[in-house]
Amino acid sequence: YPLSHISYGEYTADKYEKEMAGNLDTVVRAIQESGA
Repeated sequence: YPLSHISYGEYTADKYEKEMAGNLDTVVRAIQESGA
């Protein structure tokens, strides 16, 4: 489950918000798929 560390390109608040939302979706999916 890859997470974004926002370590490339121009940093913007909008980009941060979108990347964090994607990370949250990934973490939720990982938890659901682990059967927790």
